[in-house]
Amino acid sequence: MNSIDYNESFLKDLARSRRHFWYLHRNKIIYWALRKFSLGNRAKILELGAGSGNVLAYLVSKGVEADGADIYDSSLSYISRYAGKAFKYDVRRDPSAAEETRGLKGSYDAVIMADVLEHLDDPAAALRNAGYFCRKGGVVVITVPAMQELWSPYDVACGHKKRYDVTSLRRMIRDAGMDCLSIKHIFFTTAIALFIKRKIGKSAPGTDEELISREFDINVFINGLFKLICSCEFLTGKISDFPIGSSIIGVAKNTSQ
Repeated sequence: MNSIDYNESFLKDLARSRRHFWYLHRNKIIYWALRKFSLGNRAKILELGAGSGNVLAYLVSKGVEADGADIYDSSLSYISRYAGKAFKYDVRRDPSAAEETRGLKGSYDAVIMADVLEHLDDPAAALRNAGYFCRKGGVVVITVPAMQELWSPYDVACGHKKRYDVTSLRRMIRDAGMDCLSIKHIFFTTAIALFIKRKIGKSAPGTDEELISREFDINVFINGLFKLICSCEFLTGKISDFPIGSSIIGVAKNTSQ
């Protein structure tokens, strides 16, 4: 079976990062995408690879009920706090052959895969698996890290296989047998800041845990500043697309079932 390079020990750190500007902005963008494609708070939503329940917690705060699934038992202990239903599922596995996913074919209006596909050797297959859960005409919302120019030891520590661009993500959506409804860069200012940090600054050595901790360990002032910047980007992004961004959000329409 293809590998999934994600360190389960990071879950606790991620659960403590909910006030970080990056998570707040990503979750806000995901919620906006769900609403934009006519999915109100009554829509049936599933998050695959839910991790520490970051996205689910945000959706619950907005009055949205959603189910969640992840490969790790420890993740289920987090997401069960927010999900209507939490179950164990490996996104690389054919859901039609899995006991825990029996009866869920076409059960959801939307499926979320937030920063999951970059960990997989065969992301298109995982995206097709996501389509199993989604009704015909429903959507799959995807976020992935962008710009290979930003590749760093942090990506290695996180278990990333690659960083995407708009063309490669659109191709992957097509290869999964879905239609691409929307695809755009997010985190424009963050991309510039990271580029400067990666190219000019020198990465201090450390364990994977130390590298990830340093990446998200920013002071209150910087965090507040980037929250404000991201709020401005959110408004701007509604009417125009950014030429670059440290992440990409794609929305795919499921055409099967």
